[in-house]
This record gives sequence, structure tokens and C-alpha cells, in this order.
Amino acid sequence: MSLGVQAQLLKSGDGEIYCVVSQPAENCVVSAVVLLVPPLGQMYYRCHGLYRQMEHRLVGQGQAVFRIDFRGQGDSSGNFEQISEQSLLQDLLSVYVAIRTQFPLLPLWMVGTDWSVVPVLRWLVQHSQTTKVWGMIMAEPVLDGAEYWHQQLTWQQAILKEPSRFSKPRQMEHNQPTVEIAGHCYHHDWVQQIQHTNAYEDLAGLIVKHRVCVAGEQRLTPIKNYLSNYQHPRIQDHFIELTSPPQWLEAARLDQSVRHPQWLNVITQTIAQLR
Repeated sequence: MSLGVQAQLLKSGDGEIYCVVSQPAENCVVSAVVLLVPPLGQMYYRCHGLYRQMEHRLVGQGQAVFRIDFRGQGDSSGNFEQISEQSLLQDLLSVYVAIRTQFPLLPLWMVGTDWSVVPVLRWLVQHSQTTKVWGMIMAEPVLDGAEYWHQQLTWQQAILKEPSRFSKPRQMEHNQPTVEIAGHCYHHDWVQQIQHTNAYEDLAGLIVKHRVCVAGEQRLTPIKNYLSNYQHPRIQDHFIELTSPPQWLEAARLDQSVRHPQWLNVITQTIAQLR
């Protein structure tokens, strides 16, 4: 049981990040801190329930958990179209400072999903000399920007074919400063940046004690092959293949929330075991 759930607003840039902090019971020793970094857009809503379940499970294991909303999403300030790579990196720095203020010495795990893995990787590489992170877990990561954007366009087309499932589906306007995908407006400059992103180099440059990739075979294999060329004596790589692909990867399941018990079990058990 948790000691309590405390909601905080952390200052970041010109806005605030909504952050939920959960800790174990008062008589329990906190063994580690876990930062749950949410995905973006439609995936944010799909994963919200799973992240809540993961938070509860981790606290029960003796870990303190920070669960955040990036600026522009959820209960944080700002609008989605204001999100950029710079704002994501700034938000990660702000929450890291908050974590280390409260837990300066405990091992820190960072968990990212889908495209949120990319800013986490980039931030960790940029701040490798000044941060202390025990491990990173990448759940169904998308490291190639072209692949990610193709996924967004596939969902958008599925929405336009089934307007009855969404309140106000709109066609994309090419003369507007933003592009709407599945109800979320991406700024054109950020879209171009996403499409040209290849985060594999950041993955190779990531220096933590444990690099963990949890994914189906299609996404796991290229990452596993890539990292086989970048072995580091101080880093332990862990590749955990899901026996079946999550249903939310299917474009037809537009309103499918993530309820993947295998994923939940693997991530929480990994953090408990790799101390």
C-alpha cells in the first residue's frame, strides 16, 4: 500500500508539469525511484490505465514512482501544438531535478513508451556527465521518425473512415501551421523534425547500468542487432520479447486502451530484480 499519492505542479520553461508522486508505506525502505514517461498523442490515452497499474505495482514492490504529463498533455499547462523536442527535453530536466531533490542517492529507472523513448534517450545522452540514472526501459520503442509518422497517418486515415467513433474528425489542412493527427495538432516544424529523426545513435550513446528493451519481435530485433555492435563493458543489455504483439498496435483498434498484463509484469519484475 502506498503512503499516499501527492500531486505536484513542477515549474518547467514557461509552464508547469503535472506530476504524481507515489511512495511505499512509511515503514518500508524505498529501494529505487521510477520515472514513468508517457507517450504522446493517442498513445497517451491508450497507456494511461497501464501506467496507473504499473505505478501501483511498483509502489507495492518498494519503489517510489513519479508519473508525469508533458506540457501540452493531460493536466499540465499548454496545448499540444506547442510541444517540441526542446520542450520535451526541458520537461525531463525539470522532473529529474525534482526527483534528485527528494531522492538524491537512490537508483533511478526511466520508463518510456513508443515515441517518448526518443526524447528520453536524447536527454540522457546530452546530460550523461551530470545525471545519475541506473537504467532505462524502452517499451515498444519507435526510434525511426519516418516509421512513427507513418503510424500516425495510418491512425488518422482510420479515424476519417469511422467518424461516428470520434466527435469531430477533421481533414488535415495543408495551409495551416499545424497538422492534426487523431485529434492532436502537431506543429509543422516539429513534424519535419520527427520525420528526419533516427534515435539509434542516441541508443548507442546511452550510458546507464541497464538498457532494457521490451517489445514484440518486429521492434525488438533491429534494436538487438544494432546494439550488438555497440557493446560496452559497463552496460548490461536486456532484450525481452513479448510472446504476442499488443492489440493497440493495430490501427483498427483506435479506441483500444492498453491492457497488456505481460508488459506490466515484465517491466515491474525487471525493476525489482536488477538492483
